[in-house]
Amino acid sequence: GWKSISVAGVELTGDYTIGASTELTLEDSTNLSLFKKGDVVSGMADSTQSAAFNTVLYEGTGEEHPITTGIDNTGKSLVWIKNRSNTKGVASGHQLHDTERGTEMPLFSDSSSDSFFVANSLTSFNSDGFTVVSHSEVNGHEADNTYNYVAWNFRAAPGFFDIVAYDGDNSAQLIPHNLSSVPGMIICKKISSTSTWGVYHKSLGATEFLKLQSSEEAAPYTDAWNNTEPTATDFTVGSNYSDSTGGGKWIA
Repeated sequence: GWKSISVAGVELTGDYTIGASTELTLEDSTNLSLFKKGDVVSGMADSTQSAAFNTVLYEGTGEEHPITTGIDNTGKSLVWIKNRSNTKGVASGHQLHDTERGTEMPLFSDSSSDSFFVANSLTSFNSDGFTVVSHSEVNGHEADNTYNYVAWNFRAAPGFFDIVAYDGDNSAQLIPHNLSSVPGMIICKKISSTSTWGVYHKSLGATEFLKLQSSEEAAPYTDAWNNTEPTATDFTVGSNYSDSTGGGKWIA
């Protein structure tokens, strides 16, 4: 069950479970007196579904190391890893691994580089987490240094998270997604060659964008989202995030 849930903008704490059959529905959320510890809230997820997100902390071992997150990564999923240790005065970057691109092929959220092979990084997506080996950004170890890591693990689920791969064609295009709801945030990156990251957020709207690898403020840019808001079935990328050069392979 959930330790806290938000209903009608109000956070409720306790051991809540989520299932498909109950007398209480999301429509009841305007009357919070109906809810008590142990109630089941319908309309959010099927009781047979596994968790869709978790954060875990772990210490590096420098050798093959399965990390348990409780997330089933055998389907579409993302693992975002950060070395939290300032090892020997050098800050480490972020590695993003997803099932669409496969193992040992990270992207780096603080870099505009393409996706490329990194040996001994994340080597498998498991039914209850993932496995890392010895790369310093995911599982380093030295006798005189402790490497501490955080991993954010996302599983694709309607209304929460999806991963979409698409080909650029140098023009604005509609990209289908499987959220069945309007995305609140979209992050896209060319994976076949160097390019900036693009970030859409509902608070900014489709006329502005952010760059994930940059500290620049949000700026108007038609060629980011073509000034078109996303829908429950697709989102629009402008020509900047539909570039076909360098292979033209993108992921969002």
